[in-house]
Order: sequence, then structure tokens, then C-alpha cells
Amino acid sequence: MNRSKLILSIFILLICSVLSAETVLDQARKLASDKKIDEAIQLLKSYDKEHPNDVDVHELIQRIMTRNDRKTEAVAEYKQRYEAQPTALNGYLYARLLDQPSDQEKLYREVIAKEPASVWGYFGLANALMD
Repeated sequence: MNRSKLILSIFILLICSVLSAETVLDQARKLASDKKIDEAIQLLKSYDKEHPNDVDVHELIQRIMTRNDRKTEAVAEYKQRYEAQPTALNGYLYARLLDQPSDQEKLYREVIAKEPASVWGYFGLANALMD
């Protein structure tokens, strides 16, 4: 890792340790609008390490990746995440990236069957059925 990337990584970790989620989301949006896509994603993923499972963080990561021609990468990443840890949240995050509402519906129904007490399968299914 070159020195500037190391410094950037340390800086991002320091920022994430003291900033609120909303501040991090705002900074990531700004970076993305400035076409600093990798930096925006790195900021969000660094924040996620300290504050795991923040849905807003993951939805913004997905939005940034999708809008910047990295949807295939996002789908693969969230599929792997779901397969490694098949929680309702990870199922929701993966399914929302699928192109076909029928594929989303199928996965959300699986999520509901596995974790009927979790809201994520129902929330995702409702959105998929409205599409």
C-alpha cells in the first residue's frame, strides 16, 4: 500500500470513529458526487466495521455502486455476504439488488421462512410486490 493510501485509510478510520452515521453518509454522498467513488465506498465500509449492519450505510454503498457501473460487483459482494451469513438483513440487502421482482420475491419469501420474526423479509417483499 502506498503512503497516500495508508494516510487516507488512517484518516477515514479516525473520521469514522468520531462521526455520526448521518455525517458519514453526507460525506460519502459528497465524495460520490465529486466522482471519488472508491473513496466514498471505502469511507462507508470503514464506518460499517465499527457500526455493523447499518442499513442506510449499505443502501448507500449499493446506490453508489449501481450508479457508477459497478452493479455486477455489488450483486456479487452482497450475494457472498448473504451466503456467508444468511441473516434476514443480508437477504434483504442482496435481494434488493436483483433485477427481477420475481427473483426478489422468491428470496424475500426464503428470508421470511428462515427468520419470521425479522422485519427485513416482509419489508423487502412488500416493496418487491409493489414493483
